[in-house]
Amino acid sequence: MFSDIYFRLLLEVIDENPTLKSLPKPPFSSEYQGPLGAVTYFGELIEFIYEHVPNSDIGMVFGAHMSPINTCEFSRLITTAATPKESLELLITHYHMLGLKPYPLVHRGNDTLSIALTFPYAEVASPLQSRFCSETFFSYCVNSVRQVIDPTLSPRQVYFSYDKPDYADEYIKRFRCPVEFNAPLTLIEFSDHFVDAPLPTATPALHEVYLKKARDSWHQLRRHQSTRYRATTHLMNSAPLGFSSQYLANVMNISTRGLQKRLNSEGTSFSQLTLLVRRELAKVCLIQRGLDMEETAHVLGFQTQSSFRKFFKSQFKDNPKKYLSEHFDLSYL
Repeated sequence: MFSDIYFRLLLEVIDENPTLKSLPKPPFSSEYQGPLGAVTYFGELIEFIYEHVPNSDIGMVFGAHMSPINTCEFSRLITTAATPKESLELLITHYHMLGLKPYPLVHRGNDTLSIALTFPYAEVASPLQSRFCSETFFSYCVNSVRQVIDPTLSPRQVYFSYDKPDYADEYIKRFRCPVEFNAPLTLIEFSDHFVDAPLPTATPALHEVYLKKARDSWHQLRRHQSTRYRATTHLMNSAPLGFSSQYLANVMNISTRGLQKRLNSEGTSFSQLTLLVRRELAKVCLIQRGLDMEETAHVLGFQTQSSFRKFFKSQFKDNPKKYLSEHFDLSYL
């Protein structure tokens, strides 16, 4: 379902940039074939660009092209839904079908709508890869809102979990709102006044067609995805139940021993995946959803607050309250 249109657009962006155009030819591997080939080649090209030009604004430039009009059938699926609320629900339930590494999470609270971008699929998410994903994904969100709903709409605030880049002024121009860097969670926040309104591009008949295509593509693609990827996805969307290896094995239709054996063959384990997912969800629960310590501990599958605090300190080198007060402006919660 990940269309090669993204790869073609990226090549066009590179061709229009003198600095990037002069780079040597990327050493792509000939091994990547099949349904996941486009995803792998795309990722390799991004890594290649940052290897040679670490301060490149490729994410912002590429993000300017990201809109429902010129992207894949996944965009058409979410823009033909009945309401923005339904579109966002589809974003969460179907985004992993693209085989991409960021995992978006949506939360609606008070009069706000926020989308957090998490990175649970690797032990160490490269700051440059995180930057590219954040720039393009949030650009897509803003472009979609402005093209489909209201050209005057802008986020209330955008937070990024990496250092302020040299071209930070482009963020202000793109998002037209306050932007904060070095935050513990990558997050974009809107007013929720438009969420329940009918979507101008809603087309029920076409929506059903794209929904069927998405499900058909998923059935073909998932057998090519790694056990690690599928297990992590289930852990992210089934907390706290997913933190039981028996539950996860049942959902994936394999035995617990078979699950662990497959994960071992991929260089990981159930406990390692659980650690990564809990780390991401801890930030989501406390920052995006505004849960208290007890609620967060429950969502993450901890029996007591003390065990959660111990986990949090081991991961973030501080207790939750102090960490949040020092790293994040929680006034909007």
